[in-house]
Amino acid sequence: MSILEFRPGPARTLRSKILTGLPGEGPVPKHFHLGHPTPWSEGFVVRFWTDGNVWVGNFQDSDSGYSEVIAWHEADSFVVIAGNHFYLVDADNPNACQTLGPQNPVYEVMFDEERQTLFVPGS
Repeated sequence: MSILEFRPGPARTLRSKILTGLPGEGPVPKHFHLGHPTPWSEGFVVRFWTDGNVWVGNFQDSDSGYSEVIAWHEADSFVVIAGNHFYLVDADNPNACQTLGPQNPVYEVMFDEERQTLFVPGS
């Protein structure tokens, strides 16, 4: 099990929408991948809004598996599970992404009561 903690900051508006595919217009998608296959395939695509900023993420996923996006307002981040792959993405800096790698599939996440600690059980 992985445990991620953070220092509380001011809460902001964080929104997301799962898309059916890569958009044909708008911001160039940011590709998130775990090393193989290459990041140039379409995966789990999400549009993010953060206080006026809009960006699109294309997350490597598996052919099947659990996918979800959770706004973690308290940490100013998004938790993305794409085909059982875990990504923790900073809301303003998508380049600041943490992952557990392809060898650790994730099926759920849990928060403590104050939402200051994220628990990521592995398989």
